[in-house]
Amino acid sequence: MTLHIPIEPGDITEPAAFIRGAWTRLNEIKRRVEAAGFNVWSLRLSLSPSEELPDARVLRALGDASAGYGEDLLVAAVHAPYTTTNAERAVEAVLSAQNMYASLLVENVDETYMHVHRILRRLGPHASRLALLFGGFIQTPYFPAAACLSEEECFTVSLLYPRTISRLGSNGFNTVAREAGRLEEALRIISSDLGVKYCGIDASLSPWMSESVAEALESMSGLRLYEYGFIHTVRRANELIEETICSAVSCTGFNEVMLAVAEDDLLKRYAEEGTLTLDTLLHLVFGCVVGLDMVAIEEPSDELLRRIMLEVYTASRVKGRVTGLRLLYAPRGSKKLYIDETLGETPLVRYTMERLQRP
Repeated sequence: MTLHIPIEPGDITEPAAFIRGAWTRLNEIKRRVEAAGFNVWSLRLSLSPSEELPDARVLRALGDASAGYGEDLLVAAVHAPYTTTNAERAVEAVLSAQNMYASLLVENVDETYMHVHRILRRLGPHASRLALLFGGFIQTPYFPAAACLSEEECFTVSLLYPRTISRLGSNGFNTVAREAGRLEEALRIISSDLGVKYCGIDASLSPWMSESVAEALESMSGLRLYEYGFIHTVRRANELIEETICSAVSCTGFNEVMLAVAEDDLLKRYAEEGTLTLDTLLHLVFGCVVGLDMVAIEEPSDELLRRIMLEVYTASRVKGRVTGLRLLYAPRGSKKLYIDETLGETPLVRYTMERLQRP
């Protein structure tokens, strides 16, 4: 569950008091949601995009204020157009605390890829908390992309339901839609009681380790993720999300299949086996418009990064939707990358353009 507050980080004068107030409001919403019979897995806070980010001192102060809450409160404080200055400040924010997240909007790949290459090299596993966006900012509970685009404070929620689809196949979307409708009824009552606007549900089919999206989609189609025709399964799942869940509730954000490799046990297994490659994932970006997500690779050349970014950018333009990129660099010669205590190690996804691997 994410609380979206329409304020830019540079306008926060007392970071500790600001974070404490948001934490208090989120916990009250959580208490009432759980009293209505639903589980809340995480509490999150997002701020408005900034045209120009404040200096590192301001962002570090916000990071310091957030750090004391650890994984109990995740904060997407930084959203800005990609400029060299904004990118450097976003990196400082991400590195200031383990629960700080950022997104940067890329409008011109050729003007940015060299600098992107440098910051991804610098961030290493911490790049899991930085999203490169193509096509615009987006109001969603999903991090790091989550921005506040509302003119008033509001909250959004996401759902975890791959296991339901694995068990029931396509019919599972109707089951989820019914439960989402019941949840939304409770959220509207809570919103009215507390005076905090409810801004919708992101109905994306997203993974969390053993709750595998890859497994759910394979159970729907009988196809393996890396086989020809699987992109049709992804497209059909996206249609079912729209036709069932988003017909039953107010949707916000992506509302599509998410193939976050480092967060999906089956995807990680395929990566380790070598059956999941970067080529396969880039092919699926055109059906899974959330983008290339949580993919760890051996550090590529800057030219290969440029081509990867162009693929994701093109998918965004073709579909007219916001698309994201979270790419994590591992040292050359590595087989796995340790991300953090929560995610642990993830196998590297292989790519075949060997002549572009090195400068």
